[in-house]
Amino acid sequence: MTTNLSEVLASQRGTYPRTTGAIEQFLTSGDLLAPSIRYLIANDGDEFWTNAEEVLSVFAMLTGTDYERRLEALHRYTYMYLQTQVVYTRSGRYASSSFDDVRAKVYENAEVMNGYYLDGLYLSQAFWPGHLRVNRFFRNEFVKRVPAGARFLEVGVGHGWFFSEMLLRVSNSRGTALDISPFSINYAEAVTRVRGVDPARYTMRQGDALRDLGVPRGTLDASICGEVLEHVEQPRQLVERIRDSLRPGGLAYFSAPAKSDAVDHIYEFSDADKVFEVVAQGGLIPVATQTLRLHDWNTTGRNWDPTVLVMVVGQKSAS
Repeated sequence: MTTNLSEVLASQRGTYPRTTGAIEQFLTSGDLLAPSIRYLIANDGDEFWTNAEEVLSVFAMLTGTDYERRLEALHRYTYMYLQTQVVYTRSGRYASSSFDDVRAKVYENAEVMNGYYLDGLYLSQAFWPGHLRVNRFFRNEFVKRVPAGARFLEVGVGHGWFFSEMLLRVSNSRGTALDISPFSINYAEAVTRVRGVDPARYTMRQGDALRDLGVPRGTLDASICGEVLEHVEQPRQLVERIRDSLRPGGLAYFSAPAKSDAVDHIYEFSDADKVFEVVAQGGLIPVATQTLRLHDWNTTGRNWDPTVLVMVVGQKSAS
């Protein structure tokens, strides 16, 4: 830790105690997260500190006395991603192509999901620059378009942050969360409960979205599908199912990485246009889009990474 960063942490400790404490713990464990943290502090200012403090405050309530130990999941999750991505850049192909294999290896594996995956993915919302920007797009370009009282579905609820954000930011909304993993359902429910959402406003359901979304056709005002398309073998089919669940004029949020492998990625998008094409071919009209290239924030050691993060808000035709 450099003197300059030490001074920054000292100056912020009184206002953001969870965040400064977590950063000090991360840096004590090694330099893996240091470039991203430095970038966030230098470029995202109050948004970074405020977002991280909220994410960590919820995490503290989730984990209790196990808080510091479980913070280390972010190191492991980040390392596993980088390791997989290095192999991908050398081989030119994803390590996995079968959903059934990934389901057994990851989503139904308690050691992986509860050991580091869900905690690490959750904490990346605070400490990965790309995820901070994805969350910004989600709030500004999607959530603000969703009407009060909306009925919505999240496909692949994961850690539950987006799901609970919708419930907290869209008044009188009611949501259904769907995920293939029982561990994700439990985690998302805990996050949503800890954030103070009335349980009467949401339901959680384990299931396969490509078989049954569990909602009647044409009844939803909105749907969330964040970083899921790359996890299925037929992403266009999933977009079509989401389209069919929406009422005329309904909105859907999608995000997906291109050229980015991970332990559970299956479908390789070769570039951002391929993500846009899947959404459009699935029958939705893009009304807001954004792409982010990982090298845009030039964190040391990551300039080799070809990952492109793609975000789309699609709308079902009103007619």
